[in-house]
Amino acid sequence: MERLPQMKEGRRHEEFPDFEGFNTKAAAQAQELTFKETLRYAKQQRHAIIEQLLEIEEVEWDKVFFIGEHQLSIRNYFTDFIDHDNYHIKQISNN
Repeated sequence: MERLPQMKEGRRHEEFPDFEGFNTKAAAQAQELTFKETLRYAKQQRHAIIEQLLEIEEVEWDKVFFIGEHQLSIRNYFTDFIDHDNYHIKQISNN
């Protein structure tokens, strides 16, 4: 969510975060909550992202920016984001 307002044409951002470190931190936070609380938090975050995305004009969705050396647009960034979320949803559903 913090990165979304910075996804402007031509803008360059630091490399993607250390995913292992990010996941470790998220797992530690999840240990402090019930499954329902964790799920509620995830849903709240997704709704907040959707609200921000709805504010973006259509012409902005395919403009290129960079994260490290990766060339992206808002559209392909969030397409990947959704695919990643769906991967985790399947993991949860299988347990």
